[in-house]
Amino acid sequence: MIAIFKWFGDIKIRDKFMLIITVLVLLIIGFEIQSRRLPYSAYDEQLYEKTLQILSTYSNHMESEFNKMEAITYLIIGDPFVQDHLIALRNEAVGSKGWVEARVRLYDIIENHSLNNPFFQSLKLLTCDVDIGSSNTVFAVSAEQKAAWMEKAAAAGGGMLLLDDGAGLVLIREIRQIRQLELSTLGVIAVKIDFAALNDSCGKSFEKAGLALDVDIYRDGGLLYASHPEKPALSYGRDGGRVENDKFVVDYTSQKLGLTFVVSVSYDGIYKSIRAADRLSLLLTALVIAVAAILSALLVNSIARGLTLLVVRMDGFRDGISQDESRFARYSSRKDEIGRLHWHFGKMSVDYQTLMEKHYESQLLLKESQFRHLQQQIQPHFLFNALSSISWIAYANKIDEAARIAESLGRILRATIEKNEKIVTVKNELDMLDDYIFIQKARYGDKLAVDVDVDSEILGAPIPPMTLQPLVENAIIHGLEEILEPCAIRLTGRAAGGRAELVIANSGPPIDTEILEKVSSGAVKAKGMGIGLNNINARIKLAFSEEYGLEFRNGGGFACVIVKIPLRVAHCE
Repeated sequence: MIAIFKWFGDIKIRDKFMLIITVLVLLIIGFEIQSRRLPYSAYDEQLYEKTLQILSTYSNHMESEFNKMEAITYLIIGDPFVQDHLIALRNEAVGSKGWVEARVRLYDIIENHSLNNPFFQSLKLLTCDVDIGSSNTVFAVSAEQKAAWMEKAAAAGGGMLLLDDGAGLVLIREIRQIRQLELSTLGVIAVKIDFAALNDSCGKSFEKAGLALDVDIYRDGGLLYASHPEKPALSYGRDGGRVENDKFVVDYTSQKLGLTFVVSVSYDGIYKSIRAADRLSLLLTALVIAVAAILSALLVNSIARGLTLLVVRMDGFRDGISQDESRFARYSSRKDEIGRLHWHFGKMSVDYQTLMEKHYESQLLLKESQFRHLQQQIQPHFLFNALSSISWIAYANKIDEAARIAESLGRILRATIEKNEKIVTVKNELDMLDDYIFIQKARYGDKLAVDVDVDSEILGAPIPPMTLQPLVENAIIHGLEEILEPCAIRLTGRAAGGRAELVIANSGPPIDTEILEKVSSGAVKAKGMGIGLNNINARIKLAFSEEYGLEFRNGGGFACVIVKIPLRVAHCE
């Protein structure tokens, strides 16, 4: 996400405008398409609810007819004559007079019951030895099919079953012996149902209301009845309404019958109207988008052109390239925001040039005065310490050493008073530092140990005069006068990354690594040195650049001040 925002921030303003406009147009299109779908979705929902109500009514009608069929089977099962004759068929020898009379009587009873329902295509009474069927329509039952039906009827425990025999729907039900509550199986009732007539009867009431329903009926995953067999079968078992084969389709499953009714209503006219409205809406939307895109591109180009030229002016000003101001004149005379930006930038560039020319010389003088002022701050404190050392040695009657100290002090004073160089070399600083260290060793004796290790390749590096001496003095104060143990001072110099680094390290308490910031803000004052650390840092930066200066760190029991200066050879007059 951060990378995307960065990429967006880096691209040209014209591309930003065009990207924003494109995204807004796409959002508008998406919103328009979605809002257009809402009424269609609401219409489909209403159509689904109405169709589901119709289908529920249809299913209730169908269940009612099957309840009537079930009632007829109850009459057959409970008929005492049927019970007696089936017992006779079971107990009498096949072909005997009693067996033949029982079969004839059962045939008459079955024939009468088959006429009690208009949707009974055929009615059969099946036993292990004989099949007795009505004469209106005969349907054959194989031995394997009869055995399977009798097994399923027995498993149903006297309940009604609807089976698909491959040629239609068959209702079967087991007959058990009621007399003496023996409940042994006497036979099975098998009723072949005229499903087409039943479906037509259920749909007549809807036809009177002007609703032509196409109903497909499924059972156990198979198509049991199709209103139009020549058309592709519809899918089923899905929730809600749907559009399929130019029809609006709804499913309903009857738990009682175990049948799934799939009703379909013609959706072709509605679909064509929706498609026509969609095409017209899309055409108008595309036209509006095209006009908006053209106008937006013209507007964006007009804005971006003025800003691009302003950037060209700024880049030329930054690089010091002379610009043909005539090409910007028409923008500077405009009164809008772009015109005001051009006018203000033109005035600012002229004022800047004038200011730079007027103050260039004064800035040089100011820098020179800063150098001289900083140099004048060096002498009093050091001179006081040196004279204190001479006085202390004189009182101790060390005449020869006092003379050498005086000689060293003379060289130091001569270097600070007679020379006016702005920049010296590291070697010049080290030579003067040797005299200073001699004086301090004479003062502190064994309590002070100084080790100097500077690479020869940086001896010619440039450095402001009187830089190292005050830093070494500060290291002695910081490391010796604040602790009782002997103090070790290390001065090392190395080349690193194209510049020279001189490190003054002293043993003792750690140094505050943020001392420069605190001195600059006035939070603390530099102690123990006539020249402040802040002044030394400022001299180095004024002499070279902000890349150089002082750095502070602690490590290995030493407090370190790092002096960073250029490695180039100094030009000293």
